[in-house]
Amino acid sequence: LDSRKQRRGRAGRVQPGVCIRLISQSKMESLEGKTLPEMQRVPLENIYLQLCAIGIGSHTEFFARTPDPPEDTAVQLARAALNDLGALDDATADGLTPLGRHLAALPCHPRLGKILV
Repeated sequence: LDSRKQRRGRAGRVQPGVCIRLISQSKMESLEGKTLPEMQRVPLENIYLQLCAIGIGSHTEFFARTPDPPEDTAVQLARAALNDLGALDDATADGLTPLGRHLAALPCHPRLGKILV
């Protein structure tokens, strides 16, 4: 709902314009007032892989310092999912297996990346 209000405010700012809403009033009223921050609504597997690839050691500490940190369980679930995929290896310096390094280089979700590799 907040992004729709923001777009409505842009219409007509620089030149004459109209903002057309393509959803009904009842649907508009049922929307949440604010969108959750991205770190709290997206899967963290890809971000976790990127942190490993660039050498950040303490992942939970990194996530805790973000402006809108995800829940600890989300970070633990990301780690568990990457372990299941075979992307993590605690014995290596960066914490990644060869597969994990390939997945970190791909611009897609690690599950899809494993299918592609």
